Amino acid sequence: MGKKSAGLKKKAGGGKKAHLPAFQKGSSSTNPDRKLPNNKKKGFYRSKSTIKLLNLYKSRPQQDKEPQPTAPARIQPDRRWFGNTRVIDQTKLAAFREALSEADSNPYSVVLRRSKLPLSLLAPSAPGKTEHVDDLKQEGEIGLPSPKPRGTAVLSLQSFTDVFAGKRMRKRPQLFASDLGELAKQAEQRQASYAEDRQRPAGDDEGEEGDAAKPGLGDDDLFSREEEGTGYVPSEDIFKKGTSRRIWGELYKVIDASDVIVQVVDARDPIGTRCFRVEKYLRNHKQSKHMVLVLNKIDLIPPAVARIWVRRFSKEIPTLPFQAKKQEKAAGRLQLFQLLRQYVQLMSDRKHVSVGFIGYPNVGKSSVINALRSKQVCRAAPIPGQTRVWQYVALTKRLYLIDCPGIVPASAAISDSLRVIRGVVRPERIQCPEDHIDEVLKRVQQDSIRARYDIPDKCTWNDSEEFLTILAKKKGKLRKGGEPDISTAARIVLYDLQRGRLPYYVPPPADANTPSEDEAEEAVESTGPTRARADGENEEEDEEENEWDGEEEAAPAAGKRRRKASEKEKGEAAKAEEEGAELRRAKKKAVEQAEASSKEGAKKGQAGGKRKKTKGAAQKSDIDAAKTLADEFEA
Repeated sequence: MGKKSAGLKKKAGGGKKAHLPAFQKGSSSTNPDRKLPNNKKKGFYRSKSTIKLLNLYKSRPQQDKEPQPTAPARIQPDRRWFGNTRVIDQTKLAAFREALSEADSNPYSVVLRRSKLPLSLLAPSAPGKTEHVDDLKQEGEIGLPSPKPRGTAVLSLQSFTDVFAGKRMRKRPQLFASDLGELAKQAEQRQASYAEDRQRPAGDDEGEEGDAAKPGLGDDDLFSREEEGTGYVPSEDIFKKGTSRRIWGELYKVIDASDVIVQVVDARDPIGTRCFRVEKYLRNHKQSKHMVLVLNKIDLIPPAVARIWVRRFSKEIPTLPFQAKKQEKAAGRLQLFQLLRQYVQLMSDRKHVSVGFIGYPNVGKSSVINALRSKQVCRAAPIPGQTRVWQYVALTKRLYLIDCPGIVPASAAISDSLRVIRGVVRPERIQCPEDHIDEVLKRVQQDSIRARYDIPDKCTWNDSEEFLTILAKKKGKLRKGGEPDISTAARIVLYDLQRGRLPYYVPPPADANTPSEDEAEEAVESTGPTRARADGENEEEDEEENEWDGEEEAAPAAGKRRRKASEKEKGEAAKAEEEGAELRRAKKKAVEQAEASSKEGAKKGQAGGKRKKTKGAAQKSDIDAAKTLADEFEA
């Protein structure tokens, strides 16, 4: 008996009988509150929770617990129970399509949770277009049978009202062939056109032309036609670097593991180092991924040209200028970091957000990651092929960066000389580097070459061989018998070109929507690179865009006034630059004088005790005052 029952017992002398407790504990093995025998440990028997679990396994549902209907029951004749649920009207669906197309056309709007949207209905891969049908209609060949449409492409063949409206017609097969012979002839024509498409070179990655920009070719697999059928035959095996399946497999890993894709391009040749095939693959098959374009190495081109490129690319993809340097603070780092933080806030339902960096070799992908991290976390070098496998780097608790090896599309439109100039191949591994100097002389101005190698104006050349001969003699690169070593001189030129010592850049194409260089110079600050529109608090950028929009609508008279005003502003800018140079000289002199006086005072005041401390503090304050004053003048 328990303590409670023992306490209820009265002594025999009290005259009262002992009564039993209210709850008796049995000794059954199925009773969770059973009484254990004497001198038995609790650990030897089943615990209370184990007994309850076993009783649960043995129990059966009680049928009489809830009353069951004995008579036939009837369901309410309501359309909510017998009609379709989660349906949408065609008008609402069209409104959704328009809203989604507007959001997709705006590069600074983000569609959240795209993976949960029925994109096959809202935005198919080729909205409103069927394979080959629209092209054949333009050519006048309508005798081919209609192919199987995808998504909303069926509405281009037959409208919704013809099938489901009150004026619907009977559904009959639409055959474009009258007999079997005509059908066989059409099949032969389609087979011949298909063979021509397969033999045609792959799309030019420098633009949207070519097979890469056509539907149905190169969409499903990025490197399915990497070497087969492209028409590209490299002169050396070294030019196959970046086109192997292993490298493209690393690209697939980065794309699958990333929520945001950042494509890094070289500011000297943005279109040439931009992979349009990857962008099209992301638009068609990875629509939930967000794309960002980073224009790296903007310090190697004029600010006006960088401004034009940023404005041009910002109409398609969010574009940011960047300048990754080791010693100095990277320009554009804050803007890129703020943009990535905005994506993290938009994807608040995810535990972490991954950002993948892709692009050509030697464009600065690893350098951008190191600049964001403010220390060297990825191996970076001024030579291509330094990154061989993808690397995972943590930027914040929720933001991760992925570095990808450089990729190069195999295309016949990209010559070997262009691959060398874009930094795809290391110059020391090229067997005949002198073959690519002609393209270098076309892109680099002669004055820049003379200034780089100290070649006098008397020395002239007509072709690359004469130039390399002059350079080899200038550098002392000679072989036996005093013969100039042309190959070594060519490698020196290629090294200087890839590392930015020889200035060159591809001018932006003429476009009516892009501002001229004069107008861009007005908008670009001369002290540093431009800022991107990604920062929502950048009011100066919005004001400049509003000014440019007004310029497009202005009359020719207003254009003349603007030119005169720009000429005046240029003169004022030149004067301001001269004044700034004078202020810098004054600043330098003031700082040097203050430092010299501080050194003299420190030597004289070594034996002065307290006098030494007060004098040194006063001299330091003079130096600080001179520096701040010079900074104020310069500002």
